[in-house]
Amino acid sequence: MKRSVSPDAEPSTDGRGSSHPKRRQRGDVRQLPPNASAALLTLAENADELIAQLQALKQHEAELRDSSSGSNILDIHRRFANISEDVVASLQTLATPGNAASAASNSGLPEDRTLSRLNSAIRKASISAPSKVQPWKLAYVPKQLPTLPRVQDPIIEETAFTHPGISQDKHYERLEWLGDAYLELISTILISQTFTKLPSGRCAQIRERLVRNTTLASFFRQYGLESRAKLPSDVHRFQGKGRSNDKDITKIHADMFEAYTAAVIVADPVNGLDNVTDWLRDLWSMHIVDDLRKLELSEAKETKKEQKAAESGTNGSTTEEANKKSLSPKEELAAMIVVKGVWLRYEKMECTKKDKNLGLPLFAVGAYLDGWGEQHKLLGLGTALNVKEAGQKAATEAMQNRKLMKIYVAKKKEYMELKEAEAAALENGNGDNSAPAS
Repeated sequence: MKRSVSPDAEPSTDGRGSSHPKRRQRGDVRQLPPNASAALLTLAENADELIAQLQALKQHEAELRDSSSGSNILDIHRRFANISEDVVASLQTLATPGNAASAASNSGLPEDRTLSRLNSAIRKASISAPSKVQPWKLAYVPKQLPTLPRVQDPIIEETAFTHPGISQDKHYERLEWLGDAYLELISTILISQTFTKLPSGRCAQIRERLVRNTTLASFFRQYGLESRAKLPSDVHRFQGKGRSNDKDITKIHADMFEAYTAAVIVADPVNGLDNVTDWLRDLWSMHIVDDLRKLELSEAKETKKEQKAAESGTNGSTTEEANKKSLSPKEELAAMIVVKGVWLRYEKMECTKKDKNLGLPLFAVGAYLDGWGEQHKLLGLGTALNVKEAGQKAATEAMQNRKLMKIYVAKKKEYMELKEAEAAALENGNGDNSAPAS
């Protein structure tokens, strides 16, 4: 009977000169500590570049010895700098026997290798503003969730869904930190380009609504991403308590959404940022539809007013309208009714209301008139998230009371005509000193 010979066997001769199969003795790579295996993989991936630069360095050794470093040496230095962090770290790992890292993750790569890959992607990513940002338009608000952009690197994608309680090294925190910055940047650019005439305080309030944890966590769940989250077994015991720590499920989902955003960007340095910007623009627009509707209504009214002014021709009213537009509501109200001896006061009032979108307390300010036969006369009341804006709203409300304004404007006109008459009389030598308006 012929014996089968294993492909791993090689011929060997015993003492009687006969040959027989003998199994080749092999080492098992699984016997290596995980960190050593990862270090060797890193060196293997950088081997070609390292060898090429060492050979180039040898060719230009004379330039270094003569201290005449030229463009070749500078280029070699730059290339060494690009790979030195990974290579040096791997060599240091191999030089420390027995210093084993944590076990391999489900991705099949040791955690220190995955971390190196993530950090390398973040370093290579272009940390800059998106190249093209189109402002929001009500007509382009999607009817359903926009398509979720893909993460080009599966290892980085997995990291975005891994909670620190699962792994001490490979988790989402680094990506979440970067994603938070990108969300702030992209939302700021979009708001700035869309709400061009809105005060900075109101712009900040819109941004807060877009990037707060409850909004981002809601997006995370709408896409069904919670099923991909790798969380500690006890994390769900804290759901709904609303505490701002890693065991608050809402904050975790928001953090993972930020991490996923960064993962898309760093895994695709060429198109990732622009893809994320387009996606977030569509996604966020669904969250601020009311704001966009108010904006476009306001712009339509403004356009209509400008068209009417253009049709009426240049009869002197155009300059007057332009001057009014440059004044704040407070200044405009003062120009309408204030003269010597007449005062407008803006006083902070008690208010228990809260903003319906942010849940933050509102401030109330009243616009009061002293003069024209009035004392502490409330003309208008305004509420806003800050006192300054509330005061401007109070002035606006006062001017909207056309019937009351008509009375005070007529009194001011009468007073000014009297002053002009007195001034003319003084020029003729017949005038007396006048008293303030009462």
